[in-house]
Amino acid sequence: MKEILSIIFSIPLFFFIFSFPVNCFNYKIFGLKKINLFETVLINIILHTNILLVISFLNFNLNYIFLTYISLALIFFVHFYKEYFKYFINNYLYFFLFFFFCFSFFLEIAQNAHMNWDGVAHWFYKVQNFYQGGSVDKLNNVPLNHYPHLGSYIWAFFWKNSFLNYEYFGRFFYVFFFLIIIFSIISSQKEFTDLEKYFLIFVVVILSTDFYLLGGYQEYLLFFAFASFVYLLLSLKKNNIFFIQILVLLCSNIILWTKQEGIFYFIILFIVFNIYFVQEKKRKLLLIFLFLSLFLIFIFMKVLIFGEFELTEKVSFFQFINEFDFILFIKKIILIFKYIFISFFKNLIWLPILLSFLFLLRKKIFLSQNFFFITFFVLSFGFIFSIFIFTKFDLNWLLSVSLSRLLFALSGFFIFLLLPFLKIYKKK
Repeated sequence: MKEILSIIFSIPLFFFIFSFPVNCFNYKIFGLKKINLFETVLINIILHTNILLVISFLNFNLNYIFLTYISLALIFFVHFYKEYFKYFINNYLYFFLFFFFCFSFFLEIAQNAHMNWDGVAHWFYKVQNFYQGGSVDKLNNVPLNHYPHLGSYIWAFFWKNSFLNYEYFGRFFYVFFFLIIIFSIISSQKEFTDLEKYFLIFVVVILSTDFYLLGGYQEYLLFFAFASFVYLLLSLKKNNIFFIQILVLLCSNIILWTKQEGIFYFIILFIVFNIYFVQEKKRKLLLIFLFLSLFLIFIFMKVLIFGEFELTEKVSFFQFINEFDFILFIKKIILIFKYIFISFFKNLIWLPILLSFLFLLRKKIFLSQNFFFITFFVLSFGFIFSIFIFTKFDLNWLLSVSLSRLLFALSGFFIFLLLPFLKIYKKK
């Protein structure tokens, strides 16, 4: 019973921690138009995740950090408690649905508290380091030490400050972030009725969920960051302000520090953002400078901590050309397509995404306004093919254990394609 109560109280605790500095009563201060509570929590998650990244290099006590968060959140809550009460009363069905999903997922993690392969193999070593008060430089002593540590640090943060001090409580934040972005996207769509939004949330959550990845993998954090990136880009049409552009930049930074392939996604997102969403020359130059600064800081910190910037697999393009085998190349391409097809059925959300994508390709107006989807699709899938074409590992094994995870993370970017398709279908 104590464990169940702790799981239940974890849900409002997450809301409480991520309730500041932006909320749905002070949004005008940040130059935003009216946004709902899920959207404000989303913005605060992006801000605080980057703050925690900075703190991770300072080796502060995790309990003191948590107490600071609680104190600041309390100040904001006390100031707006009447507004919060009215808001929850007026939107109780959304919060009931959110609570239902959150509790169900938390319970699933608790009942299957074991970690899966990557969680056991290396991510958990990083988590233990931070949980036990170790600094970033101590990561030199753990397996695959060059892998980014952001997800592991947040995992340790919530484990250290959980009600029962059980490890799996630290993984609850993956679920909370995942649900927040889905509720933010769908609840903000004015073209649908509330009943339609409840149904859409239910369907998207069910089709997107992969419980296996909650066993210590980082893909839920990547899903959140990709989906948040697009959400913010599309909101630029309503809020053409520097604050939103900075949030987009911070989403990219989350991806950079979450997994090793994040460095390539960071570059792809940088290209998409600067080509399609920043027109003013001075602003473009400033954002290019900020993107490059984050990239160089990432490289500098890696070299400072580990003595070098390292990737798991060192690829030589010239060696690949010298050893090029056309027949083997074609076999690899066919094998990659095979596993992509299989992965689409493992990640069921990809089926409606692809149907929507094919349908929207026929709409010239949509294409002209949202060509960044096609650009990102080409670049990201080009990157995926490059990974597996250049690898020296057994291709069958590597594709079977990693491709579906890559596509799960990327589905966060393309999940938005469902909305224009459904809006067009509804009008008809």
